[in-house]
Amino acid sequence: MAALPEQEALTFRAEGIAAFVSGAAIWFSGYGGIPAWEEYR
Repeated sequence: MAALPEQEALTFRAEGIAAFVSGAAIWFSGYGGIPAWEEYR
């Protein structure tokens, strides 16, 4: 059971990165790229 938290954390991080990348691609294509990011920030 000691190895599970690490493995789960790595899996969660990989899924989070994949979700962020796909979400960013949709955001940029849907809202015009960098200006939308600056506006979001």
